[in-house]
Amino acid sequence: GLVPDLIIGELDSVTAATRRAFAGVRTLHIRRQDDTDFEKALDHVRDHGRGRVIVLGATGGRIDMALATLSVCWRYVSALDMLIAGEGWYAVPLRGTRAFDAPPGTRVSLIPFGRCSGITLHGLTGSRPSISWTITAGSSS
Repeated sequence: GLVPDLIIGELDSVTAATRRAFAGVRTLHIRRQDDTDFEKALDHVRDHGRGRVIVLGATGGRIDMALATLSVCWRYVSALDMLIAGEGWYAVPLRGTRAFDAPPGTRVSLIPFGRCSGITLHGLTGSRPSISWTITAGSSS
């Protein structure tokens, strides 16, 4: 199993068994109630000069949790390079220019959390190469 370097958050839902299992792990207890434990963790990573985050297990296997996680990540996209992994999928929130290599048959979806313009896709079946494409929140492709 994986052992974290740090456990961070309000920790109000941590069980006694979990506390015992990770007794040797540094814990940062933040009592602030105005944000989630996930946001507290992203704040800590951002504030301590770590620019890359891989998010695992933050979707709870539920669509509402997945959407909440993605919307939180959008607020941090300018400060952190993130990858969010769910069961059988992953998401990469981004701003600016980004290139991805993927094997043939990979499904690609673009889901905007705001206005996105100047999108160009190359090498995808059904893509519209060499045009400026704009999508807005509430649409996907």
